[in-house]
Amino acid sequence: MQPYYEAFGRGGFGAIITEGVYTDRQFSQGYQYQPGITDAAQAASWAGLIEGVHSTGAKIVLQLMHAGALSQFNRFKNETGAPSAVQPKGTQMEFYRGLGAYPVTVEMTPAEIETAISGFAEAAKRAQDAGADGSKCVAQMDIY
Repeated sequence: MQPYYEAFGRGGFGAIITEGVYTDRQFSQGYQYQPGITDAAQAASWAGLIEGVHSTGAKIVLQLMHAGALSQFNRFKNETGAPSAVQPKGTQMEFYRGLGAYPVTVEMTPAEIETAISGFAEAAKRAQDAGADGSKCVAQMDIY
């Protein structure tokens, strides 16, 4: 991933927003091979990538996401989870190795929803500690 994102910086992009990065080891992963930032090892990997992007002069923001009902793969759970037990409309995207209709989700418990919320906060902190520019960019945008 590092050469991929660095290429944008070398190509003149001043700010790069990553693909969706999953935030917890419960229901947030959306597709196979999706990057996450759920622990110190993943954060360390991002730190090297971020340093490489910064070496090009570009800024980088990790797009934190929770796939919820639209998950097509999750290495941590055998089912998808969302606030309600619903079947999303449409079909899974083959590009992300999905096939057929989305399954009916498991209704997340209040504790699982709290875990998802905490996952975003903890992932944001890990991204910030790894050197990502998200909080810095938002702070600058608020000035204008």
